[in-house]
Amino acid sequence: MSDISSELVEKFQNKTIFFDEPFYKSSDSKTIMGEVAFKEILFIEYRDTEAGSNPREYIGLKKTNLQLVRSLLQDSTKMFRFLHSGMILCLTTDPNTNFSTDSIKYDECCLTNGNQTRFVILLIALTKLFFAQSKIASIRQKDYTAFIEETFGESEAIKTILEHLRFAKITEFVNYICKDKKLKEAFDNLDILSFLNSKIRVQVNVINVVIEDLSGNLDTYSAGTLIAEANNDTQKVQPDDIFGNKYKKELQEYLFADFIKLYGGSVSIEYRYGETKEKAADKEHILTLLRLVIPTGLLTKDKEIFKLTNQRDPVYKIFSKLISRINKDNEKAVTAAAAISHLIPLLYKIRTEYVIPFLENYKRELVRNYKIKAFAGELQDKVIGQEIYEAKGNDATIERIIRSAVNYNVEHIMPVVVYRIRRSFSETDSQQLTLTIPDASYAQYFEAITQAVYEKYVNMKLKGLPSSLTAVVRNADFYEFGAEAHTAFQKFNKQVKETDFIERNRYIID
Repeated sequence: MSDISSELVEKFQNKTIFFDEPFYKSSDSKTIMGEVAFKEILFIEYRDTEAGSNPREYIGLKKTNLQLVRSLLQDSTKMFRFLHSGMILCLTTDPNTNFSTDSIKYDECCLTNGNQTRFVILLIALTKLFFAQSKIASIRQKDYTAFIEETFGESEAIKTILEHLRFAKITEFVNYICKDKKLKEAFDNLDILSFLNSKIRVQVNVINVVIEDLSGNLDTYSAGTLIAEANNDTQKVQPDDIFGNKYKKELQEYLFADFIKLYGGSVSIEYRYGETKEKAADKEHILTLLRLVIPTGLLTKDKEIFKLTNQRDPVYKIFSKLISRINKDNEKAVTAAAAISHLIPLLYKIRTEYVIPFLENYKRELVRNYKIKAFAGELQDKVIGQEIYEAKGNDATIERIIRSAVNYNVEHIMPVVVYRIRRSFSETDSQQLTLTIPDASYAQYFEAITQAVYEKYVNMKLKGLPSSLTAVVRNADFYEFGAEAHTAFQKFNKQVKETDFIERNRYIID
């Protein structure tokens, strides 16, 4: 690997953004503004991170991106940052310990706005690295694949970003440059070091600090995603919109039929973000409802369940295939769809009436308990120990540190709860779906299982994560968090039997 490539990989792995000059920081540490070199933003993640999820994918050499290419090749070092609006990043970090005068070390980061610009910059950089010893010309797929493997083979996270610059996008760019004499000359004469050190303006939202003062129950993922959606022209390219528009009829007829029947008068389904004007409590986006099905294992192999936690595109792909087969009158697909229609309202009820309220109640309890431990000096061995020590007994600061530590993403907790109850679904005589757990014991069971999963979730975070939280919650071990509570409940409630509902209706989507 070249020295340049090694530096790019190292920057990504170190999770640190360096600014060319001291940056502006607001007094509340929520907003950072400054200028960074292109090399700092090449591999920033943008999908399903704990700091949010950006709905925009790279759209290829459309009109705006063609203008970006020309602007970058003609003068990236002097005028580019004045001609283009820059980027917005959301990240999670501790501003008390991870800020220096010219750098920010982060835990999770999401490229909230500016993804097209980043991908065009990355496209030019990758292609220039590939043609480092020659002038730009036609390119063979096997040569490009070998180059990527040799350069970034050890970094799965980087290769995930590069999946969105598939070979077809590379050849589209190469062909475009080769057809324009001036652009080809500019590309061949481009100095890669100068290019990578060119500046771009960035605004950084420290999302975990942003949500501290909010009265709602927004977690970092939800807040970051909300910002991303507000800062993007999502109506043209958002996969949610494409899926929701294309399959609205089938979703209503096959998958959401029971939900609409039970909740249609009180809850609106959003097939496109922002299409309904109800307040958040009166609407649910299609992704929230569809995600509930995945941890049951009704459509996927068990080993596939875990890595789908908090995912977006893969979930749409699974349901797109299911709907396609329903439209072809595939009997097993139709049977699975009927089961899903029964499942969704039950799982939604569990999510909204039990899991979310219990999480909020227990979060308040954890904050109280950890504050007591903090003042008793019992948290020195936790990752927040140093922060608490440096707070020097300041009650408000200590509470802020603890609230951040015990914060949760419901899209991490809910799949584990569903995974635990997936063998307890039972149909009534009227074909309604229920659980073998007695109605009178619902609150007791879901309080126990939610508390068990959440408590271990927080303990895991406080001990220090072996990798990113996103990676941890997509591991099979994470789904074992609720096992003990579930087994204990079964032991003392003999009527809680396992059923074959999932197996009878199962239809694996390859």
